[in-house]
Amino acid sequence: MKLKALAVAAVALVGTGLGAVPAHAESTWHATLLPLPAGGGEDTYGFLVGTDGHGGYAGEYLVGDTSQVVTWTDGRPTVRGVPAGYEWAGVTDENSSGTVLGNAVDYDTGLSRGFLLDGNGFHLLPVAPGYVSTDAVALNDRGDVLTYLVSSDQNKTVGALWPAFGSGPATIPTTGEWARVVDVDQDGTVLTGDALWRNGVLTPLKAPAGLTSPSGDAIRNGVVVGSCLTATSPNKAVRWATPDRPEVLPDGDEATDLNGAGLIGGQLPNQAIPNAGAPYLWQDSTPIGKLPLPDGFDRGDVKAIGDDGTVVGVVSSRSLDEGGAPVIWQR
Repeated sequence: MKLKALAVAAVALVGTGLGAVPAHAESTWHATLLPLPAGGGEDTYGFLVGTDGHGGYAGEYLVGDTSQVVTWTDGRPTVRGVPAGYEWAGVTDENSSGTVLGNAVDYDTGLSRGFLLDGNGFHLLPVAPGYVSTDAVALNDRGDVLTYLVSSDQNKTVGALWPAFGSGPATIPTTGEWARVVDVDQDGTVLTGDALWRNGVLTPLKAPAGLTSPSGDAIRNGVVVGSCLTATSPNKAVRWATPDRPEVLPDGDEATDLNGAGLIGGQLPNQAIPNAGAPYLWQDSTPIGKLPLPDGFDRGDVKAIGDDGTVVGVVSSRSLDEGGAPVIWQR
């Protein structure tokens, strides 16, 4: 679950997945901006990355060259800071218990260290023997943590799964030259980007006819969403019900997350301006439509979808990879 709230009515219509009817999302969904912490000045931006599915959210607060962890409860931000001894911290995921997963960076060494953040504070992830740093990627509800392990020369990385109830870590093979791990399902199945890894077996994702280079972004209950390349345009959004059953999602160029009820978030392409797409939703493989943008913003990015149906992300009027205003969309 990767980093992964809708009203009750929305759950009834969309969350069940039973006979869901496409809707015009710009008229049936609304956007709510979440405030960033006070005191940052005009040059303050953030990323909203995760949700616990119960009205709690987690992300980052960017001021100049620094980044700190922020959580939101009842719409109010709390600065959680960075782990002791580190200068920068970013969030990668949040699970249903409200535990936040992220990475901290030591500016002196340039090395990163994964961490978990809960009500008792920061907990640094262990560094496996033979490696010097970790890059945390994803966290599921039972507490399995997916990471990269980085070698001493920083020229080699290995994907690894730290089981919540085991000694770990289990290293994960990949199908390409470079290690890639993307997300972990609730049962511990790992999405490596172009394949699924489970119990030591790697199962490649199949591309739809006419497309190439499968690239999964998220997995939930065995369903994968992501994209594939085409011969004429950069990407097509794709949903895999199973690794050998891909289907193209209409309209989008990438699907980035989904929840347990099959609500999928992604983006409509903007061919003229990179990192300037419109946020978009599907229910399973049926289009719902574009999400509305608050006044003053012309682009948005879906980061996660909670099991209560809330879509979380950022909106901006500049490149989305530079951060923006934290936003939630609800129906």
